[in-house]
Amino acid sequence: MNTVRLCFAATAVAYLVVAIDWSAADAVVCCNSSSVTSGSGVAFCQNENRTFHMVEAIGGGTCDDNRTALPVRKCCPPGQLYDPEMRFCRPAGADDDEYLRRMMQRLRDGFRVVADAVMVGYDYEQPMCDAKQVLVDVPAVEVRGLMEAEPSAIELPPDYCFDMTPTDELVARTCRLRDQYCGRDGYTCVNKCCKCDQMYVIDDDGRKCKQSEKPFTIFAYETDADGRPVGQSNSTVLPYNIEPRCFTKQMDEDGFTLTTDGSLYLTGDVQRIPETEYCVEYYAKAGAQVVAVLQAFVCGKDTRDSWVYKFIRASDVASVVCLVLTLLVYNTLPSLQNSRNYYVKFYMACELVSSTMYASQWITEDLKGHTCVLYGYFTLFAVLTSICWLNVICFDIYWMLRFVMSIKLFLIMGTSYFFWIICSLFQIYEGIIWDFSDAMTSLQGVIVFIIFVAKRKVIMDLRNKFRGSMDHSESTQINTISGSS
Repeated sequence: MNTVRLCFAATAVAYLVVAIDWSAADAVVCCNSSSVTSGSGVAFCQNENRTFHMVEAIGGGTCDDNRTALPVRKCCPPGQLYDPEMRFCRPAGADDDEYLRRMMQRLRDGFRVVADAVMVGYDYEQPMCDAKQVLVDVPAVEVRGLMEAEPSAIELPPDYCFDMTPTDELVARTCRLRDQYCGRDGYTCVNKCCKCDQMYVIDDDGRKCKQSEKPFTIFAYETDADGRPVGQSNSTVLPYNIEPRCFTKQMDEDGFTLTTDGSLYLTGDVQRIPETEYCVEYYAKAGAQVVAVLQAFVCGKDTRDSWVYKFIRASDVASVVCLVLTLLVYNTLPSLQNSRNYYVKFYMACELVSSTMYASQWITEDLKGHTCVLYGYFTLFAVLTSICWLNVICFDIYWMLRFVMSIKLFLIMGTSYFFWIICSLFQIYEGIIWDFSDAMTSLQGVIVFIIFVAKRKVIMDLRNKFRGSMDHSESTQINTISGSS
């Protein structure tokens, strides 16, 4: 490894130089020439195929040793230690260097792989748990078991992070299956709206999850036979992060209580909300995280069984069928084969794609991750292209002085989007206005069919077209029979 000594600012050296049973002068901070500083101001560097916040030569090692750094994952950010009582990282205090030295000494005493290391690479992050897991503190006896077991000669036990507590105890954290902890042995799990080290912050761009300066603290309560809270329990509350399966979440204004089974008891509505239909989070304005208040965000009423939802989904399917029929008509009749109607066909083709995407929403409601993002962008592209072609048609009709067809086309798109804008401005996502705008959008294909196909001239042309085809077919059969006889 070709390395050079990296000189940091005086403020950064305070937490980057760590000595393990030797003086700070014996520990050399090493990074290669591609070392840069991230946007957060924390330095990081590359060693072989790994990226660390720091690479350090320890003991008899030098920056020129051709060795890959041993990964050491620290649970808390630089300058912070882990408080098991609050389950949160807090500043280490004025003796930051001494605290880090003690932590690394404990690791070195406990794990042979650290004691034999010549190069150490530091990373600062907790294990990333998936939807079925929860981040837990490993019991002290298990930490000792990890040390006594024969560890890898290459790295520390994977999927663990290590840190020191204010009482100089070595603590480890890792991800475990929620089913092994939630509701068992004095543990209660709660769905947290943001990730473990984030909270809701309101700024000019709305409500977003941002880095938290406040520990996530909530207590679970025992319940009586009717499910009502009766007293605080001694359960350890473990937060996890899963998006509730609902379209909108409403902030509860009347107070709530977490029960030991992971449900939420709403004080105002006197009802219990299951764990899949809510999340809780600290909620504050930008710059006021210290006075943040823990709030509950509850799913609205599930409308998938309502007649409005079923009508809208049926309207989406009807729009797709009507748009297909309209395209067939425009590609069948010679009287409609002109340059002006090509604009109409392009518009209807784009509208068909967007209507198909709307109609498939009942299948794609549970999409997550990159698939959901791609689906959203593709739907947006289809909607924008249909609107662009509609503008072309309106401009062409304006020049032809047909100011009635323009009104019809305005009613197709303008009405629904007008109500959508109203709903967005006033944050109305349910009720009569929202249902009306949704229904108008779903019925666009049907309205297009009525405007462009259900006209006297088009119907007469279709009848003549099919009558002529039938007469030609009958004439061909007669000629065939005559010739064969």
